[in-house]
Amino acid sequence: TLRFNSVELIMTVEPVPGLVALGGEIDLTNCDREPIHIPGAILPHGAMLVLSPNGLEILQAAGDTLNLLGVSVQDLLGRNIDSIFGSLQIDRLRGLCAAADLIKPRHLLDPAFRVAPDRPLDASLHMVDDLLVLEFESADLTDRHSSDPLACVQEMLDGLDSAPSLQTFCQTAAEHVRNVTGYDRVMVYRFGEEGNGWVFAESKQNDLVPFLGLHYPASDIPVQARALYLKNWLRLITQVNYEPARLAPEINPRSGRPLDMSQATLRDVSPIHREYLRNMGVDASMSISIVCAGKLWGLFSCHNYTPRRLPRHLRAACELFGNMFSLQLETRERAEQLDDRLASRQSLQNLMLNLAAEDDYAEGLVRQTPHFLDYIQAIGAGLREPPQGGLALTVNSAITRSGITPSDEQIAALTDWLTPRMAGNGIFATDRLAEIWPPAKAFTEVGSGLLALSVSREPHAFILWFRPEFVQSVTWAGDPTKPAEHGPHGNRLTPRKSFEVWKETVCGRANPWSVSDIDAVLDLRASLLEVVLRRIDAAARERERAHERERMVMAELDHRVKNTLANIQAIVSQTSRGAASLSDFVEGLDGRIRAMSKAHSLLANSRWEGASIRSIIADELAPYNRRGAIAGLTGPDVDLLPQSALALSLTIHELTTNAAKYGALSTSQGRVKVLWHLTGDGAIDLLWSEIGGPKVL
Repeated sequence: TLRFNSVELIMTVEPVPGLVALGGEIDLTNCDREPIHIPGAILPHGAMLVLSPNGLEILQAAGDTLNLLGVSVQDLLGRNIDSIFGSLQIDRLRGLCAAADLIKPRHLLDPAFRVAPDRPLDASLHMVDDLLVLEFESADLTDRHSSDPLACVQEMLDGLDSAPSLQTFCQTAAEHVRNVTGYDRVMVYRFGEEGNGWVFAESKQNDLVPFLGLHYPASDIPVQARALYLKNWLRLITQVNYEPARLAPEINPRSGRPLDMSQATLRDVSPIHREYLRNMGVDASMSISIVCAGKLWGLFSCHNYTPRRLPRHLRAACELFGNMFSLQLETRERAEQLDDRLASRQSLQNLMLNLAAEDDYAEGLVRQTPHFLDYIQAIGAGLREPPQGGLALTVNSAITRSGITPSDEQIAALTDWLTPRMAGNGIFATDRLAEIWPPAKAFTEVGSGLLALSVSREPHAFILWFRPEFVQSVTWAGDPTKPAEHGPHGNRLTPRKSFEVWKETVCGRANPWSVSDIDAVLDLRASLLEVVLRRIDAAARERERAHERERMVMAELDHRVKNTLANIQAIVSQTSRGAASLSDFVEGLDGRIRAMSKAHSLLANSRWEGASIRSIIADELAPYNRRGAIAGLTGPDVDLLPQSALALSLTIHELTTNAAKYGALSTSQGRVKVLWHLTGDGAIDLLWSEIGGPKVL
């Protein structure tokens, strides 16, 4: 192996620890092994202090501490933080350490948090590896959004809920983000299934070359960078050309390891990424994560062609906007899936009623072949001239075909290959069959896409949906097959320099199967297996009852989606009325949504039949039980209906939050006891007791 110094990338600086390239062929997948979470340095415009959480001793320091804090890095090491800040600020830090969840950074958007009257600071803190990390930047109180950052969030959200399509939804959001932040270009960058991405929406200055529709290979955003985007929703690069401020000492004396900066807002940027931006001509950037269903859906990618630094309160507003945008996006996608599910259930009901009237199950399957083709539309959705797909049914070694399909011999060979691969849920789906099974190259034009369903335990009993090849032209920002090159020092990890438009013709692939397609086939399999196990006449009656149950389930699911949206709107409204600052709003909103999420998880585990009252209370109080603050939870372990469970979870959250801020949980000696019992009329009486807390005035 060859260890690289960052001199090969930018200038003569300290070696980048852990950055290696393997001998032989090099490509940017080597970036996946770059340890970007432990860079050992920060952006030079800020300052960082790493403290012991109990004694507040300064263990490590970096950055412009002399201008921001009035003390050099070397003079800070080994000192206590009370030599820099006053007693009120120290008490506030200790209170946050005791009461707040500091896994994610807590932004202190408080102009009073400063070491000198003429030196206002923005600060944030978080915990990592039992260490307290404090970060500082100079505050900009002249920005138009500094007095009312919540209005900034509302400005970015305005009109999104009425967008008629996903593309319009994203385009409107990109324009709003650019209007507020002032970047030269703002893009909504969407990830594909294979990790590659494309510019889905764009707002830019008129004189800039458009990037809309350009595709980028997965190597442009390495795996570990995508993982950090899930942890830290906002990333800022004030300017590409800078000298990193090294952390002193490099190894933390308490942990014996480099500091994990995954959550640090000032974390140094990978020299590889900085060279990548330099090759694009970008001088400053910001990214806001878009997370849907726990996965990284995409990014708001903001570019500037001159240095630009957003004040922290505006970045906090952008991060909150990213959260709210992600919630709306997830709601949109779930609503679309619900509509598709309702339509497929109606079609399935009709199909199964027809099959139930058949005397012979095998013959009935054959006669229903055209309806199976209609059930899963084997047509490429969204194409201008969609090609017709086809379906094949294999029962008792006989093959029945409908539409455009491979030949009987090709289908027989395919089912032989599929048989050992149908374990689990009995479903197999691909949009590129020839890449997985080479013999399929012979019928690519009619069967590039395959969705297979095993309809019984008989090895060759299948329903096979085929989708034809969809030849398309993909426009890349540079040749994705040449992401690296050999430098003057031999093999070296180097981002590509060319971003000129490069077009690729993609063959051998069909339009992908959607989540709704897979769900519909799973429903069909469950229904067919039910028919196999029951007599035809009994199955007909059962399908009628099942249809009614499914209708009620879909109606209930629709109700829950609407109810969840109403709850979120109510929580946002309630939190904004009681919040004195943006940080209070963010903290209150995050806590209430977490409480509702915990209750949703408990209800989901019980298939929404109910949630244990003991589990609801215990989950909310769990963070404080580690220091023995829970004196007792006493009462019958009864299950609450979903509506009551959600209401109780929010109530217990409010009680716990108040106790942590003002009551028994705000002191080390305080204890909480919760008692409940059933009344004669079926109600529940609950008693919340706090012992050893501060005196109530």
